[in-house]
Amino acid sequence: MVADFKQLRTLKIRFYGRFVFVFDASAGEMTALAVNLQKNPKVGAPRHDVFFNALERNVCLGDPEHHFPPTYRIIGTDLVPPKYEGARDFWNIADCFIEIPIGGGFKWDPEASRPGIADLGNMSSGGIVDKQYLDTTIPPNSAVTAAVRLHAGVAEVKDLSKKRIDYHYAAFGSPTTIITELGAGQLGDMVEVTIPLADDRVDLAVTYQHCKPKPIAIAPEPLLPEAEFDWPLVLSFSNLCTTSPHSGPDCEFAGFYEVLGHAGDVDSRVIPTSDSPSRHDSPEPPHAFAKNCHDISNQRQPFGDCFLGAMIKT
Repeated sequence: MVADFKQLRTLKIRFYGRFVFVFDASAGEMTALAVNLQKNPKVGAPRHDVFFNALERNVCLGDPEHHFPPTYRIIGTDLVPPKYEGARDFWNIADCFIEIPIGGGFKWDPEASRPGIADLGNMSSGGIVDKQYLDTTIPPNSAVTAAVRLHAGVAEVKDLSKKRIDYHYAAFGSPTTIITELGAGQLGDMVEVTIPLADDRVDLAVTYQHCKPKPIAIAPEPLLPEAEFDWPLVLSFSNLCTTSPHSGPDCEFAGFYEVLGHAGDVDSRVIPTSDSPSRHDSPEPPHAFAKNCHDISNQRQPFGDCFLGAMIKT
């Protein structure tokens, strides 16, 4: 039996870096908050820049007055087939709220067990996201630099390098003391949301501050005119810095608490920390933990400490 081609058409939305994923089960939606980790200077995090990107050939450019234009056009290092995919468009989406208007309901993959994602609600003992950060206008000088709202899809946490590092939880002010009551386990590097597509075009609605929303139009387009499009259609969001240390305690994670109504004292905030290298791939004992959150230790985290996100339910 041949599957319906329409059923094979999927949109994959990928989130890399410092996002808090706010899940509203009753509304069937998720809002990904790109966190401003410099909101509280005591956290000591560097600046993170939030970007959206897509392959140029999948972007339907229009009049900048009526469309949200790209900030950069970048070519990768894979310049020859079969890896060559053409140029990529990047948008600096700081101070932007982005709505992806595809319905059907959002949920986390019920079959997924590992890797996991940190639960900011549990880590904060029942903390609640400040409602101002779920509005369609990004507040000035706030704990959030951008937000992306999804109304459909199934989300899965990925461990891109299969590093399988075991994480624990500790307090920011005492990162060598493990909180045994909270189990972390293996945490992923990226969240991928898969959405079935009924149409060939997706219009992202981008609201910059108080301006009228403008679209970014996306449609599947093969690299060569005579070729078929290689599904899925992939869109990516990132909130990363350039100076992430490869240390055991994930100190930047403490900045996530700023999106809560009551963030609490920085030293008491629970953060992930790791026994790197992973016990799964090394017979040697784990390295000693850093003495404090800003020590740089010889611990292996392939993407530094800048790829862990968190989720929280409303």
